[in-house]
Amino acid sequence: MAVYSGGICHRRRYPATGFIDFLRYENGISFFRYEYPSVLPDTVQQQMFSIARTVIAHTGLDNCAFNIEFFWNLEQDSYSYAICHLFIGGRDRKELLDTYMRCTEMLPFEFSQL
Repeated sequence: MAVYSGGICHRRRYPATGFIDFLRYENGISFFRYEYPSVLPDTVQQQMFSIARTVIAHTGLDNCAFNIEFFWNLEQDSYSYAICHLFIGGRDRKELLDTYMRCTEMLPFEFSQL
């Protein structure tokens, strides 16, 4: 299962904003839609947030909007081996606005105040 989280990293802080699932068609290849909130177990989401914070700290990413993507292999026995970090990249803040408003009913800058 592929998931992503996006947010604003400000003053080296990355508030936990939740994950959005990438759902695919039955063929397993083509993208179908996003789903929020994620159906991932809380333990998996917390581990992903921990990984995200570590990656952000090591890259020096700060004062910008970004998104981070993960893959979780549901069939693995151990969560630590089942999570793969796929991507992290900067985003235009305008790109995040629609997603945040639809999923959380909050503006991205409100998360930076948490």
